[in-house]
Amino acid sequence: MLYKLDNGKLIKSAVVKHSIDGKEFVTTNPTTDFLVGLGYKPLETQEKPSVCQNERLVAVYTEQADKIVCSWEKEVVQDEFEN
Repeated sequence: MLYKLDNGKLIKSAVVKHSIDGKEFVTTNPTTDFLVGLGYKPLETQEKPSVCQNERLVAVYTEQADKIVCSWEKEVVQDEFEN
C-alpha cells in the first residue's frame, strides 16, 4: 500500500481524488505507477518503544525522497482526576 502526506495527515491510496485540466476525478483501485506519479510513497514504520502507565504513543510522519517514515513520540497522559 502506498501513502501520501497532506499537512501531516497520512492518506491511504485506496481511492484517489485528483484533478486534470481543472476537472475533478476519483480513481478507485489505482495502479502503483499512477500513485507514484501523484507523489504516493511506501510507508516505513519504526518499532514502537515501550511506554509507562501514564504515557501514550503518538505517530509522527516524516516524508523522505523515496518513502514516508512513521516514528513515535511519547506523550504524558494527565490523570483526569488530578487537580
